[in-house]
Amino acid sequence: MNVNVLRYEKLPVAGDFQGHFSSSSIIQLFNQAFVKLKCFYETKPFVSSYHTVMKTFKKEQQMETLAKAGITVILPVKDRERAYRFYKETLGLKPGKVTAEGNQTFEGGQGTRISLLQKDEGTKAEHTALTFQIKDIDKVVEQLQEKGIAFEDYDLPDIKTINHICTIGSEKAAWFKDPEGNILCLHENLS
Repeated sequence: MNVNVLRYEKLPVAGDFQGHFSSSSIIQLFNQAFVKLKCFYETKPFVSSYHTVMKTFKKEQQMETLAKAGITVILPVKDRERAYRFYKETLGLKPGKVTAEGNQTFEGGQGTRISLLQKDEGTKAEHTALTFQIKDIDKVVEQLQEKGIAFEDYDLPDIKTINHICTIGSEKAAWFKDPEGNILCLHENLS
């Protein structure tokens, strides 16, 4: 490959970065190195290799971004005001912003959110819509029962509740419904 170099500066080698920099840092350094080299290229393989490397780094960077993104669970509700009171007063969640569409949000731990979506037919889900990871499930179940929450009881081959709580492997879990019919869960990791 013939490359005409206008100005040369010592450039780091990609292998030097392994284990020391994130993908985004490597992309920045690679771009800086490409600009610092200020070369005229005469063959297409050089350009093709550059684009292939950049695509790989950008894909890794996108996945890295999703892995660190906050998560919002959208729950369908028939009566937004009733659901708002339940999540704020009964569960004690902190109200967040109201979206442009009028959906009330609630702030959860570690960048999570719940958004209440007005739907005339409400929920149709027969599965757990969301779960709260807590430290003392027995205490929280008792506190929520004092606030009027009725917990679900199960006697199935794989799931059997005792005092509304089921132990499955290294977790304990308890289920209840919000006034809109969404199935919510409390779970505690035992390990």
